[in-house]
Amino acid sequence: MINELNRYVELTGWIRELASPKLQEAENADEYRAKLTRNFSRISELSRINAEILKKHVYPALYEDRSLGDEEAALLHEFYDALGNAVRLEYLDVPMLYKIAKRLLKDAEEKGDEANIIRSLDELMTVCYSLTEMTDRLYPVNDSFFRYREEGLRAAYRLLEYLDKERFAALPDDESRRIVLVMSRYAIAIFQHPTGRIDNSFVKEGFALLKRALSLENDPFYRKQMPNYDWKYHHFRTLEYFSNLTERNNELGLSREQLASVYQYTEELFHLYLSDPAYYEHFTAEPLLHLNHYRNAFLVGKMSLEDYRSALLSLMERVPDDDFSFVGNMMHLLTPVEFLLTIDQNKLTPKLEQAVTNIYRHLISYVHRMPKSGTFTYVIGDLTYMLLHFIEVPGGIDFETMCLELMASFHPPTYAHSLSVADLSLCIATHLYRREPERFKNVPGYPDLGKMRQVIWHAAVCHDIGKLFIVDTIITYSRNLFKEEYDWIKAHPVIGASLLEQHEETRAYANAARLHHRYYDESGGYPELPLRSVFDRVIVEIVTCADCMDASTDDVGRSYKTRTTLDEFLNELRQDGGKRYAPYFAELLQDKEVYEDLKDILEVGREHNFHRTYRVLSHAVN
Repeated sequence: MINELNRYVELTGWIRELASPKLQEAENADEYRAKLTRNFSRISELSRINAEILKKHVYPALYEDRSLGDEEAALLHEFYDALGNAVRLEYLDVPMLYKIAKRLLKDAEEKGDEANIIRSLDELMTVCYSLTEMTDRLYPVNDSFFRYREEGLRAAYRLLEYLDKERFAALPDDESRRIVLVMSRYAIAIFQHPTGRIDNSFVKEGFALLKRALSLENDPFYRKQMPNYDWKYHHFRTLEYFSNLTERNNELGLSREQLASVYQYTEELFHLYLSDPAYYEHFTAEPLLHLNHYRNAFLVGKMSLEDYRSALLSLMERVPDDDFSFVGNMMHLLTPVEFLLTIDQNKLTPKLEQAVTNIYRHLISYVHRMPKSGTFTYVIGDLTYMLLHFIEVPGGIDFETMCLELMASFHPPTYAHSLSVADLSLCIATHLYRREPERFKNVPGYPDLGKMRQVIWHAAVCHDIGKLFIVDTIITYSRNLFKEEYDWIKAHPVIGASLLEQHEETRAYANAARLHHRYYDESGGYPELPLRSVFDRVIVEIVTCADCMDASTDDVGRSYKTRTTLDEFLNELRQDGGKRYAPYFAELLQDKEVYEDLKDILEVGREHNFHRTYRVLSHAVN
């Protein structure tokens, strides 16, 4: 069984590599397109193998109502460790880890196995933290976030109860005691998402946890119980957690008194590192310490805004452009976030405008070249946070361009798909306007066809930008998705619309993003919002048709289905006319000229769009 589970892990890693081929593996755009096609065909084959492994060896253990055998439980723990590495924050499959941790905890509790209860609680809290990282992005549809945060908090507090001296001394082994001591400081991680709860009482809870963690090393009881525990590292890491509390320009909203305490801890941390860098560099990187030191000095008034910004820019320049390690990711992404959060959109100076533009250009270049490693979830988190706080600079990189560039990097098939949907939408709209111009009377620019074509093309190309926030779910090709993952994917229209509505230049595209998965007669699809009151409904109807047409007739990026022909899709269009699709499309697409134009886009035009994807990505690499 363990060989089969190891094979699953190996194939899952391989599938991720196949889904994001390196540009260097193709000499030109044609080879890149051919490689993507071959890779996704291979992904389909590997996914079927993985499905059999899960069906035979994993799902019975997860879902059957019975106790696990000792060997079976041990294998699930090994499977958990193989799929995720908490130290490096690299996870191949966070939702699967959650299922495993829940099952192992339930089994350990039924058996009264305290050592495995502690181990499973630790695993559950760790994976719940990762899930809060994923689901905090489901703005504004993030009910899952609250559920995982509360579950993670419960797991953490259960472990912290073992710090009671009598219970701690009675623990079955040193590994259990080690887990509890680590949780005394690591529990703060689950507090560091302010979504839905930023009152100071919550922050005080976090402060109390870390202060307690610091106090443990000076308590003779714990020292005696765990003489071989690395107390030096414990002290350093607890200070580091304190210094991290003010990330994202004090998003948690620490009070002046709390900020002063954090600054003192940060000073101690920095001097501690300098006292023995040969030891501490194994656990952290000096640039990260500098970042925290600068931010906390600025927040307590020890550094001016101008000096802080200069220090951040200098810090960004110090990190090599080809550093794609975890620390490199943090410095290339978190440092720009801190810089951008110091800027008031209404107080932009020419100097700041240039700095913002340079940061966005650098970020695009960096993520285009970045390997899609196991830190993907955390990278996406910082980048989507930037999109939520995007700064428009006249003449600089606009919001739409930034989103599309990131999509090209994180999921090239969706970028190429967006371009094809835009081309198809433009074709359908042009022919429909020629026949029934009155349908377009509420489209911005009417009756000027040229202006309307611009609006429709951009609305179509932006229809899927919400997928940026769930891209680590979209690339889960190694198995069938769980129900909650489908729910996350179904949130992408609302996420995309919310983003587009934040910017005047993209506001007109929001309805196409929000409603392109809604049925024409409102009998199905998502989200469950009324279409009849939408003023630019014809754009929504056109983009919906174009989206389904391209998705049905292409298989790159869609390992879960077999492509259909255009004729097969047109048959679906006729059958579902008036239900899923607007009824007038069936007749429109029977026109030979319309049919031939669409066929050309799906063949020649699609190839052109994959060429364009290759050029966008290769520009950064070269």
